Parts: sequence; C-alpha cells; structure tokens
Amino acid sequence: MSDDVWGWIYDYQDQLYDRDQEDWVYKIDDFIHEAYEKNVEEVEARYPELISFARAEENKWLEVLIRHWRLQSYISTNHDPRPRLQEALELLEFSHQPDVYDVPQRTCVADDLQAFFKVLDGPGYADECVKMLNAELERISPNKDCFMCMVTAKVDALCEAERFEDALDAWETAKQQAGQTFAGEEGAPHFNRYVADCIAYVHAHLGNFDRANEFLEMSQPEGSFRMNEKKLVQGILQAKMRKSEDAAAVLAGFKSQALDDIPAKYFVELSRLIGWPTDENTPDYFVKQLEDVALRSKNHGRMRDAFNAADLAFHGHARLGDEDGSNRCIEILETVLPDLAQPLNARKRLDEARAAIS
Repeated sequence: MSDDVWGWIYDYQDQLYDRDQEDWVYKIDDFIHEAYEKNVEEVEARYPELISFARAEENKWLEVLIRHWRLQSYISTNHDPRPRLQEALELLEFSHQPDVYDVPQRTCVADDLQAFFKVLDGPGYADECVKMLNAELERISPNKDCFMCMVTAKVDALCEAERFEDALDAWETAKQQAGQTFAGEEGAPHFNRYVADCIAYVHAHLGNFDRANEFLEMSQPEGSFRMNEKKLVQGILQAKMRKSEDAAAVLAGFKSQALDDIPAKYFVELSRLIGWPTDENTPDYFVKQLEDVALRSKNHGRMRDAFNAADLAFHGHARLGDEDGSNRCIEILETVLPDLAQPLNARKRLDEARAAIS
C-alpha cells in the first residue's frame, strides 16, 4: 500500500491538466470539499457525474475515492445511514479486488463501515468491527494519519463492547508503535477533536478519574460540533465519582436542547447512572424528553440508542402510572428489536416491559 494517502490523487490530477481536462480536477476537489462539509444533498447531486467519469476512465482507485467520500458525507450527521449501508459493504468488497487492494483509501472504507455500524448498533457489531479493523491495522504504517483513524475506530468498537481494559491497551500499544506521531498529542488537533474524550470515557469506566479529567481538559475545543458529547462524558465521570448533583445538573442542561443535538448513547447512559427517570426526584419533563430521544433515534437509524432510550423511558412512564406512554415505548422497542445486529439482552428487557404492563 502506498504511504502517501493523497500523492496518487495529485499525480492523477496532473495527468488531467496535461490532457486539458482541468475541469475534472476542480470537480473532484469540490466534491471532496462538499463531502467534508457534510453537505449531503450537494454530494448526491454531484455523485452520478463523478462516478460515471471514474468508470469511463477505468480508474478503480478514483472510483474508491469518490464512493468513499460519498459515504463520508453521511458520517457524524443526523442522516439515516441505513440506505447507504449496502453501498459501504459493497465498497469494502470492491476495495479488496487485486487491482484496487493497494489504494490508500481502502482503510478509509473500513472506517466508513465501522462508523455506520456504530450508529446502527454499536454493541451488536462491535466484535465484527474489531476483527475488520485489526486486519487493516496490520497493513498500515504506524506513522501515518490513517493509523490513528483506525486505532480510534478500534477503541470505539471496544468501548461499544464494554471491553474498556482492552480499549486502553489498544490505545497505549498504538502510541508505542507510532512513537513520535503521538509524542505531542496534547497539541494535536486530530487527537483533541476525535480521541481525547473517548479515552476519558475509557478511564472513567476503569475508575481512573484523575486521568479521565486530564483527557477531558484537552478534548473538544469550545465551539466543536462534538461539544455535547464532551459535556455528557463529563457527566458520566461525575456520576462515576458519586457526584450525583453535578451529574444531574449536566443532564438538566439538555432540557431545551434540540433533539438532533443530543448524543443519545451518552444521554441514556448518564440518565441510567443517576437513576433518572425512575427516581422520584426526576424532573417532570424528562420522561417525555427521553421518549422523544428514543423516537428520534429510531427515525434516524440509531437502533441500539432507540432501544435503550425507549426501555428507560418505559420505566419512567411506568413509575408515573402513564399507561399510554408505557405502550408507546413498548411499540418503539418492538419496532427496533428486529433491526438490532444482535439482541444481546434486548429481548429479555422487552419481555419484562410487556410483563410489567400486563
């Protein structure tokens, strides 16, 4: 595999200039920019022309690039990934063809698929993702940026499986392998934006509270689109440290937050840790907000998040004696269960909810 992720693209664009086809250079660059900015509608509008051009050129490396960036435009957005999941699976298979195997963006395709699996059902797909990412990590030079992407994805997958010791070990091992690449991690923008809060989450679950605080301090600069994740991880850390009032204040801070801006996984976990919505001190609004998070997650393809939120909201409605609310949550549970990659304990929890209603 080439060590230079972008070098082959620049070489190809030079060829286009030599052929007086510079318009295609601009179209490729603009497409990548729109995908990076998560302008999904614009990406979809430009995609047919670019993929047709790549295939007319018989340039499979370019095809992988275009298809990858199309998928990338859906990641870290509120778009439902389910319509693109089959495309991600097919692209992974396509990128393993002998004449495509060495394209640097092949690792990006694995990262795309892991991101989709995480959104749909992180715990259900976790073991499958770890195996896929391990295979990619074996081929990547540790001093390249894509190595960090793969390691971050692996840590994410191990967290989804609640294998926190393995997650921390994977991170520490990667740092040793990469050497100087990680030497200045406190000042590395990629680290601060994508990794530090994840490692803080790991340390919180392992009881390493001081280390968790250290990592949170260096993560997500003010104004980051993932700032709400950081806030909820801080709340989870406070709950783990038995600072219940501080943790509850974090959750209460989301009272007026738009549903699309609430990271459902951490929101539900923090709710469970502090005893909301089954505790008598739970604010009146919260049970319905949790139900709304479940419904929004279901409609956006976040199936595990939807199930967990609906399960917790069900118990809140049951505490309040709200039979209609309880039945609405059971309906969400029944709808979501078949779409989970693995039931894990979901079927048992649904049966318990049904029994409680009857």
